[in-house]
Amino acid sequence: MIKSSKRAQRSTPYKKKTGRLKMVRLDMMENPYGSAPSALKSLRSITEETVSAYPEYEMLIEALASHFRLPKESILVGNGSDEILQSVFDGFCNEEDKVLIPVPTFPIIPTAAQKCGAKITTINYNDDLSFPKEEFLKNLANNPKIAVIVSPNNPTGTTVDRNFILDTASHFPKTLFLVDEAYAEYSTNKSLIDEAPKRRNIIVVRTFSKAYGLAGLRCGWAVSSPEIIDVLNKLRAPYCVNSAAATAAKAALSDQKWLSQVVKKIRSERKRLKASLNLLGFRCTESDANFLLLYTGKNSRFITEALESHRILVKNLTDTHKLMEGVLRVTVGSEKDNRLLIRTLRSILPKSALILDVDGTLVDVCDSYHRVICDTVLNLTGERPSDREIYQLKSGSGYNDDIDIVCELCCRRGKSITYDEAEKVFNSLYEGSPIGTGAVKSEKLLIDVTLLKQLSEKFKLALFTGRTRLHLEFAIKRFGIERYFETILTLDEIPKTKRKPHPYGLFQIMKELGCKQGTYIGDIPDDVQCAKAAGLTAVGVVPPVRKKAIYRKALQEAGADFVLQNINDLRRVLYE
Repeated sequence: MIKSSKRAQRSTPYKKKTGRLKMVRLDMMENPYGSAPSALKSLRSITEETVSAYPEYEMLIEALASHFRLPKESILVGNGSDEILQSVFDGFCNEEDKVLIPVPTFPIIPTAAQKCGAKITTINYNDDLSFPKEEFLKNLANNPKIAVIVSPNNPTGTTVDRNFILDTASHFPKTLFLVDEAYAEYSTNKSLIDEAPKRRNIIVVRTFSKAYGLAGLRCGWAVSSPEIIDVLNKLRAPYCVNSAAATAAKAALSDQKWLSQVVKKIRSERKRLKASLNLLGFRCTESDANFLLLYTGKNSRFITEALESHRILVKNLTDTHKLMEGVLRVTVGSEKDNRLLIRTLRSILPKSALILDVDGTLVDVCDSYHRVICDTVLNLTGERPSDREIYQLKSGSGYNDDIDIVCELCCRRGKSITYDEAEKVFNSLYEGSPIGTGAVKSEKLLIDVTLLKQLSEKFKLALFTGRTRLHLEFAIKRFGIERYFETILTLDEIPKTKRKPHPYGLFQIMKELGCKQGTYIGDIPDDVQCAKAAGLTAVGVVPPVRKKAIYRKALQEAGADFVLQNINDLRRVLYE
């Protein structure tokens, strides 16, 4: 055999997966809604002459220049962004030139650098998957020829601040900053394409494969200074974009209304799908792209293969980087695709635990416990606390027990009250005489019983509450919902030193249910912190109060994986 070139010897072929058509493709970040109708229509109108002639794609460059208000000489189009990325390394890298690449990242990029014989330095993303700014700046001091930034990054889904990139490029003028914005349409971050033509060391690469839904036609584009574009054009084949791709890309670009609608749908589904995966007990990261990372631990291979047996494709990233161990990358599909994914996951996995708080979550206590707090403080001090004061305590940490709130409010009014004294007055007002005739009668069930029944069929359902057993029975027996819960844990069963936000109670419930994954839903920060401490998904639900914004903000700041406006919003998250 004839000896291959050094370039070929150091290159690794990209592993393509075939046989993907007619499957639910959630593995390669394609647009689940396809391409714009105008793009398909333009393909059908291609003439014999267009097919038989060598391609002319100046009209696509002109369309890009017009739409994005860029100079034509700053734009380059190519056979997908992959070809352009390779051209950047071919155009600016000699053997042994230094290249800086934060990882994990799009595998085509290190492969392209490797082909050129570049000396690659990789730096790891931070453990929280944020961009490693300090390490990046530290390594730029070594004057790499090219520094790579992918924003949003594949596979982390995280973005890099625009001003950071611009400032950094200004400070390191001898380094070419290669910025891959393949998922920019899904991001809330502002693109760099408006600045790239003005800079002598920034090139931004974009694609029509993702949001525009034209992956099968291979069309990408880039924007930079005219000098950089000239260098790239010297190395590329003269007809690298075929006529069909150029025609469809131009038509897709003109249909921004369709693109906006699709991006809006995918952003909405991204939020909904993340919540649904969280509800199954999985940790799932935030993303600024059209995919999510799903942490499955040692089950990554089993889940990937089980889903594929149901004709659903996801990407197992376990062997790609240490930060991706046990991680699946899941493209955000259409509502239909995502529903099938969630239903299939439920069918192949053991039931996970769904543990619910009671007050403010399942039961409206505004006219019971909330009113009794006010009346108890009035009874003991002669002063009635304001609603705002109670809201602030409840939305803070350390006040899961209403008796503790009473004691604190009394203390603020100059009267020291013991827990037992406060509890005696509180219970008499809540329970009434005869028992059951007090404020308890005004409580209302917040959750729709049909939804509760659905939840009991899909999860191992449990209650974990700061109520006493007696007070809980007032509610669940009155509303007839006791039969839906496999386990119930109340204040009476928890040692005083291990009450929420201590995770003791959740550990007990998980052990009793025999579950390894689970979710706890509650209405105050202590509930969120309790869930986090137990290693469970933490879901906040805004209680039926007037000051909803205070509670939502407090739940988010406490670290809730997501926050529901009310408990019945779970129905949408279930994909039913």
